[in-house]
Amino acid sequence: MHRALAALTLLVVAPAIGCGTTRQGRGTEDPVDAAAPRPDLTAAEEPADLAVLPPDLVSVDLTPVPLLGCASISDCLNKCGGNLGCAARCPAIGTPHARDLLGQLVLCVFGDPNTGAQGACTSFGGGICDQKAAAFDKAACDQCALDAQENACFDALLACVKDCQFDNECVLDPNARCIDHECTLP
Repeated sequence: MHRALAALTLLVVAPAIGCGTTRQGRGTEDPVDAAAPRPDLTAAEEPADLAVLPPDLVSVDLTPVPLLGCASISDCLNKCGGNLGCAARCPAIGTPHARDLLGQLVLCVFGDPNTGAQGACTSFGGGICDQKAAAFDKAACDQCALDAQENACFDALLACVKDCQFDNECVLDPNARCIDHECTLP
């Protein structure tokens, strides 16, 4: 394949260098061009079959990575701790439905500054989890978020934790199985 590309490059470059043509206005052959070897274009190999993968790509698994449930996104976020770069990548592992469920949980707990929707622990406008507020207290915000997930936002939390694609995402009970994208006890 590399030789086919080299031949293609030669075909594109060759007309630009003249290949034994005469100089304009002089009518004499250019000695530099006359001394240059002329490519044998009759010996060009057949073009490469682009339907066949090169040997170095044959072993590459091109199967799409399966997306996971909301519980796995939540687990990813928890494992990231305070690393915002890590946390920003977590939603990408989830299905669109999983990301929607996580969004509902976050909205319930922290609200939405774009729409002004208040959450149980609002993170804007001076709310308990507004990090820009002068009286922001991380411990109080964390406790509020835990309380919200156990009370006002429990249904959103449960929907997220039960959302799955595979059995190993069912973390609430080791006997639970992922049936119809929901962690269920047999």
